[in-house]
Amino acid sequence: MILLALIGVIGLAFLYNARSAGRLADTLSRTEALTAQEAFQAAASTQQNPVVTVRGRTALLSRRPEAAPLSEHQCPWWALRVRPLRRWIRGGRVPMFPRECRSDAAFAVTDGAHRVRVEPAGLVAYGHPASERVREPMPGAFSSAPLPPATDRVLRRCPELRDLVDSRRQRAVELTEWTLREGEEVAITGELGAAPDTSEIVLRRHRPTRRGRATVFGMTPGKDHTDVTDLRWRERRARWVGGGFTLFGFGLLLFALPSFFTDLAAAIAGVTGLAP
Repeated sequence: MILLALIGVIGLAFLYNARSAGRLADTLSRTEALTAQEAFQAAASTQQNPVVTVRGRTALLSRRPEAAPLSEHQCPWWALRVRPLRRWIRGGRVPMFPRECRSDAAFAVTDGAHRVRVEPAGLVAYGHPASERVREPMPGAFSSAPLPPATDRVLRRCPELRDLVDSRRQRAVELTEWTLREGEEVAITGELGAAPDTSEIVLRRHRPTRRGRATVFGMTPGKDHTDVTDLRWRERRARWVGGGFTLFGFGLLLFALPSFFTDLAAAIAGVTGLAP
């Protein structure tokens, strides 16, 4: 009985995630698309911070831009995912849950005459193929060899991921990197506002005040709006899985409840001597 109820609750959690992904996809796909100049006008004409999509080309704000950890290319923005692969029987591999590290250096989106500063904390790339992917084997449980060069370089840049990599228990590490090139066309959806200490127009992540609403901050290179294909696929998958788990768990639970209560009543009656 408890197992069936747990399966039903897991199904409800999947359905909730599907609803959140659908709402986020709706927001990302329906926001107004603006150039940098139009974003200036929109920010000046309202006291609120609207959610918009700003289109333009990426530009560096620093004379010393960051280099991406894996490719070591200088770029306005990068994101990195580390996925360890565990050792397994017969030399196979079992993937672990990956973790990510992202650039926190601000960059700009410009139309040539105006620019919008992007504060990239929480920025997620949708519909953007990986720029580089590397899989490096680990030295082994009884080896004193150092970590492979790319893995070591990445962990030096992202020390918060160091506890994820264990060369004694893992067969390999898969490193995936996404980068934005300088001058690349991009569409970024987020909250438009003004910096408190300057007159710069800033695009940052939008945190909805209503409960159950996902944070809005996404981008897709080369398009007018953020690509929500992956989000729609996640929504459909979560609906199918959640619906199946919910129907299976709660359906069997409702089917089993009458016999459960009948047996319980008979047991109580036998203990109290009320049975005929």
